[in-house]
Amino acid sequence: MGKIVALVGPSACGKSSIEELMWKLNYKRCTSYTTRKPRNNEINGVEYNFITKERFFDLLKNDEILEYTQYRGYFYGLPKSAINLNDGNYVCVVDTLGYHGLKEHFGSDVIGIYICVEDHVRLARLLTRDKDVDKALGRYFADNIIFKEAEKDFTYRVHNNDLQQAVTTIHNLIVAQEIIKNKTQDDW
Repeated sequence: MGKIVALVGPSACGKSSIEELMWKLNYKRCTSYTTRKPRNNEINGVEYNFITKERFFDLLKNDEILEYTQYRGYFYGLPKSAINLNDGNYVCVVDTLGYHGLKEHFGSDVIGIYICVEDHVRLARLLTRDKDVDKALGRYFADNIIFKEAEKDFTYRVHNNDLQQAVTTIHNLIVAQEIIKNKTQDDW
């Protein structure tokens, strides 16, 4: 039985970059729906399933979305069909509400990991990603408010000062949990 690694953190902390590298370690994708437009480097069906608001609400009405949230005017939701824990471990990027929704549905099979990075690094990444300085600063300050208290909800916090090291740390946490789960009292 697999686990769901839920990556949570503010914009530009490196969640999606970590997620991509974890796919290369054979973690399965949980491709969410979103109503926002794709960024230049994003491919429909890979990073997200880009859909209209009308389609999103149809999916909600038909109970086909496991968890969803609205962020900066756009909707994000995880399809119920995206996860089958018999297939192995999954990794997904969600916000705190999405994490709690996954925990409600999958319980202890969800491992929430809060991704941290220094503020100046986040700000530089946001400014590189979005040439509109006012928009980037707005997102930076909004996330500081949104995520101010969120970090305390997570057992694991991983600092993304080095992308490969962050991925290795997360993978090792999952492997260690599996080893501990499979040990019996006599093994210790």
